[in-house]
Amino acid sequence: DPEYSRDGQFLGLQPRYPGIPTTIEPAVISDLDAIPLPTRPIVPNIECVHDRIAIEIMRGCPWQCRFCQSTVIKRPLRVREVETIVQGALESYRHTGFREISLLSLSTSDYPYFPQLVRRMQEVFHPLGVKIALPSLRVNEALESVVAMMASDRRGLTLAPEVARDDMREQIRKKISNEDLYRGCRTAFQNGWQQVKLYFLCGLPGERVVDLDGIIEMAETIARIGKEERGQTPKVVASVSNFVPKSHTPYQWTGMQTRDYFNWAREHLFQKRRIKAVMLKRHDIEISLVEGVLSRGDRRVAAGIELAWRRGARHDSWYEMFNPAIWWQAFADAGVDVDCVLHASFELTDRLPWDHLNVKKGRTFLEKEHHRATVQLAELATVG
Repeated sequence: DPEYSRDGQFLGLQPRYPGIPTTIEPAVISDLDAIPLPTRPIVPNIECVHDRIAIEIMRGCPWQCRFCQSTVIKRPLRVREVETIVQGALESYRHTGFREISLLSLSTSDYPYFPQLVRRMQEVFHPLGVKIALPSLRVNEALESVVAMMASDRRGLTLAPEVARDDMREQIRKKISNEDLYRGCRTAFQNGWQQVKLYFLCGLPGERVVDLDGIIEMAETIARIGKEERGQTPKVVASVSNFVPKSHTPYQWTGMQTRDYFNWAREHLFQKRRIKAVMLKRHDIEISLVEGVLSRGDRRVAAGIELAWRRGARHDSWYEMFNPAIWWQAFADAGVDVDCVLHASFELTDRLPWDHLNVKKGRTFLEKEHHRATVQLAELATVG
């Protein structure tokens, strides 16, 4: 049961019944390779978005980006063997007839046997006319060789730089460089790739105007590189999401940016764009704010969720079905202080609504990373 102080401050959770532990430990599969791959997925009788075979090749991530929840809660890193993946994909193909196989993980190109896996998949599936797809490639010194190897599907290259400036990337601990990104894109265009999609975050702690400007500058630089290599300007999509500080990350103590800020940033980005071939996509701000309440709230948010559901909130991930007014009124009627949940920062000494859920390395690690990020933010502020 939740405990609160007289002024409503969350004090923590206590077990309702005797014998129940005060904290919850995760159940972790130690040997991923020993867990059978699903090889008989349901095949729909109509065309669907993910019309392909999905194979999980690795669980966890070798990196420790400060904004990412998955890299924290899915530790440790575990991998499947190359032949396990190939044989599982082949069996799935025989059972489904899908003509595309997607190799999935948090960071697929960081799979330790990635070159061998790609060569083996090409060897087996190219004669069958089956394409190999990667959801997103990591930007590093190996990107050039990766895009050269992935010759079976050159339609679009998907990369996640997250931010556009190397100094800001140090603060979020995303250890990639713009130099590697541009060199990899040039190699991709030289090898016949037709377009590039980039994923960015907006509203990160310490974000500056130059960081927003850099998003457009990076996308347009890649468009110019493509024109140099292909003779015509390729399509470059900059997809910008609104940052939600997640639990179990070093930013869990940090408040989320406001609706006004996200609206201003959106307009700034659109005004900055100059090249028509560069497309700018922005995640819906109201959806992001609702996500923020669900991510950062305590058990009192549950009453708001039920009220929203009873008032007709259904299939809300579809834009045409999402009605933010239902959610904001439901939260208000349930007594949830939305502004406090979204925008107030926690103190390091505060008990957080999710502290009873343990993750590998624990809260001490997150506190150290939060402190390091704060120091780096101060340094960023001095250079503008």
